[in-house]
Amino acid sequence: MLSLKEKQDILVKKWNELHPPQIDKAAIALEEVRAAVRSLSSTTVKKPAGVKNSNKNLLTIMEPIEWHGNIAIGESSQFIGWVNVVPPGHGSIGYFGPSALSNARIMAKKLMSQYS
Repeated sequence: MLSLKEKQDILVKKWNELHPPQIDKAAIALEEVRAAVRSLSSTTVKKPAGVKNSNKNLLTIMEPIEWHGNIAIGESSQFIGWVNVVPPGHGSIGYFGPSALSNARIMAKKLMSQYS
């Protein structure tokens, strides 16, 4: 006759055979996001001397970056054809279409008075 411990071991073994442990997809996705944040946080943007803009959205625009005071203008690396205006505060303003770059420059000039 089997002891209680032996019976438990047999049941646990059978359970694990029938129900293999699932890979925690949420934990894997979270680790991928953490790795992406770590890689982005080590990325730096070349800024002219005296520019005070540490907006995280600077990492989403491609070189060359136009600087209008503390405001950056550049083509989006995430959305092809979009031009982003990145002020020193939070967020960015995106423009699309044939006049995107000229509209972005106009907005940058308007924002310069607020972020000088």
